[in-house]
Amino acid sequence: MLRKLFESPVLRRILAAIGTLIGVAVLVFIMLRALPGDQIQAAYGTEAAALSPEQRTALEAYYGIDQPLFVQFFSWAGQLLTGNLGISTRGQETVANMTMQSLPVTFQLALLAIIIALVIGVGFGVLAAAAKGKFRDWLGQSISLLGLGVPTFLLGAAILTIAAQLLGFNPNGLPYAHPWENPLLNFNQMIIPAAVLGFSVAAPILRTTRASFLEVSELDFVRTARAKGISVKRVRWNHILRNASLPIVTMTGMQFGFLLGGAVVIEQIFSLPGLGRQVLLAINQKDFAVVQSTVLIIALLFVLVNLATDLLYRRIDPRVRAE
Repeated sequence: MLRKLFESPVLRRILAAIGTLIGVAVLVFIMLRALPGDQIQAAYGTEAAALSPEQRTALEAYYGIDQPLFVQFFSWAGQLLTGNLGISTRGQETVANMTMQSLPVTFQLALLAIIIALVIGVGFGVLAAAAKGKFRDWLGQSISLLGLGVPTFLLGAAILTIAAQLLGFNPNGLPYAHPWENPLLNFNQMIIPAAVLGFSVAAPILRTTRASFLEVSELDFVRTARAKGISVKRVRWNHILRNASLPIVTMTGMQFGFLLGGAVVIEQIFSLPGLGRQVLLAINQKDFAVVQSTVLIIALLFVLVNLATDLLYRRIDPRVRAE
C-alpha cells in the first residue's frame, strides 16, 4: 500500500515541488548574504559608519544578524512554517500584508497577459500551420521571432513613451487604481503592460501551436475526417487543434508561472505595485525578510501552476492518465 502511494505521479510531483521550494529558500538566503552591505547599512546609509561598536552590536542583535548563518536560516524557516513571513525592516509592515496587496496586481497582470498571448499565439499558430510555406506561415513565424527577439523592457518603454508624448495617454502616471474602486482606470493602467508581456509570451505559444498542429494534421484520423467530407474549418478546430492541445497547455502553464514572477521590469516601468516590484525595491533596500519570503511565494506560485498544468493535461489526454 505504501509502495503504491509513493509510485503515484501526483505524490512524486508534490515531493519534487517541496524539494524545489527548499532549494529556492536555501539559494535565496545564501545569495542575499553574499551581497555587499547589510541591513544596518541599508537602514542608516552613510550614518552607519558613525555608529559606535556598542550601537552596532545592539542593532545586529535587533536584526538577528549576529547569529551564525545556519541559525538565521532555521529561525526564518521555522517562522515560515508558523505562517510568519517576517516584517519589513524599512516599512515596519508584515510581509504577509505587503504580499496580500501586491499579489492581486501581479495575478491580474499575468492573467490579462496570458489571455492576450493565447489569442495571438494559438490564433496565428493555427493559421500559420494551416498554410505551411505560404504568406500566413511567414507572417506567423515573423511575429514569433519578433516576440522572442525584442526585449520586453525596450518594447514597454517605447510604447509608454509613444503613448504619453504623441497620444497624451499615460494612466500609469496616476496612483494605482484597484479594479473594484475604478475599473476603467485600472483597465487603462493594465492593458499596455499586459499587451507587452502577452506579445512576448505569445511567441513560444505560437511556435508550439504551429509545430503540434502540423504533427497532428499528418495523422490517419485527420485524413479519415477529411475523406468523410467534414468541413475544413471543423477538422482544423475540432479535430486537429483539440488533439494538439497537450503541448499548448503545457507551454501556457509554464509561461503563466513565469509571468507571476518574471514581470519585474514591466511592473517597474509602468509603476505597478506587484510582487516583482516589491522584490526589486526590497533588494535595493537590503530588506532581507521581504526578499526571502516574496521570492519563496513566487516560487510556490510557479510550482502550483505547474502542478495544476499536470493535472489539467491528465484530464485532457486519457493516454497520460493511463501511464
